[in-house]
Amino acid sequence: MKKTIIILLCILLVFIILEEILFMTRNKQNNSISENSNVSSLNVPPNNDVPPNNNERSIEKVKMTIKEDSLTPSGAAIIIIDDNEKPYIYDEWFRIDKKVNNSWKKSNIINKNYTFLAIAYNVDKTGKIEKNIDWSDLYGNLNKGSYRLIKHVYDNEGNEIYFSVEFDIAK
Repeated sequence: MKKTIIILLCILLVFIILEEILFMTRNKQNNSISENSNVSSLNVPPNNDVPPNNNERSIEKVKMTIKEDSLTPSGAAIIIIDDNEKPYIYDEWFRIDKKVNNSWKKSNIINKNYTFLAIAYNVDKTGKIEKNIDWSDLYGNLNKGSYRLIKHVYDNEGNEIYFSVEFDIAK
């Protein structure tokens, strides 16, 4: 009996280690997105694509907004509406870009040790998910300017697809 418990604990430990390795690899890939990228170069399909089959998921059926009166220099509540028949699964990862001279630049990360929790979220029965995002630990409080919050999902083949919402910090 003791031997069985030890074996099960070892197997569990191996799974945890593998998950951590996969998580760290994914974070490295996320950080490799170019400094001057815009959403269209982040694998978001152009609007002139052939309309998807209704049974297939499409990022075109996903919209993200900032909840009214929730935006502060340190965070915001976002609302994601997914009208796909089989909705995407959403995770904690996000990135903030700032518009500088009409180009998008990655915001400076102040905490190089920041990690995103490996948690997945499904939309509710109405196809909606609402999440509070606090970026102050990762980027600090944002200064006056135009920004975009970028999130991602994985397509049917496991490729990352990015989508974003733009916002302005007035103070």
